[in-house]
Amino acid sequence: RDVLHRVRDRWPAHVLVWPVAVQGETASAQVAAAIAGFNALSPRGAVPRPDVLIVARGGGSVEDLWPFNDEALARAASASAIPLISAVGHETDTTL
Repeated sequence: RDVLHRVRDRWPAHVLVWPVAVQGETASAQVAAAIAGFNALSPRGAVPRPDVLIVARGGGSVEDLWPFNDEALARAASASAIPLISAVGHETDTTL
């Protein structure tokens, strides 16, 4: 919600949200699927393809943030044709 609030205050823009779990066993697969799903949208479709993706999640314990250290998720982010901003947690993480 914080990201949506800041975007609304600073850059009035249309924001699409793809709801996903951000912790737990299914989180990394859900986030990777959302990245792929946004990339599959047509630029001129009923739901236009976004200009940029933001993968965001607030802080938490190492265990809470662990899904973002998943190789398949890192590969999905790397494969994205849409520029992607990663905004995960509040501490530097250099695992991947």
